[in-house]
Amino acid sequence: MNSSNWNYPTTVWFGEGRVKDLYLACKNLKIQKPLLVTDKDLGKSDLVKKITNDQNLKKLSSDEFIKDFKKDLKKELDKFKKLTIESFENELNIKVDTTSNEKN
Repeated sequence: MNSSNWNYPTTVWFGEGRVKDLYLACKNLKIQKPLLVTDKDLGKSDLVKKITNDQNLKKLSSDEFIKDFKKDLKKELDKFKKLTIESFENELNIKVDTTSNEKN
């Protein structure tokens, strides 16, 4: 069976072996502390053990995740700033000088 993603009305990741992609799903959704709810029998299964022992999932609330999140946010804000300035320059036919406001 192949792995697939289905995006209507919400994203559903399904297919054999997709448990290994839980980390990616959590990271994409900015989930730092996922909650796994199960019953006592399923809680003893190999599948749940595999999930709870996943080292990538354990990193979600780590400093590394926070640093990545901040870096991604800064990149998005910089892109937004650049596009906004370009839009003003094009619409108003002016040149905006941002060098005096930038921090090193």
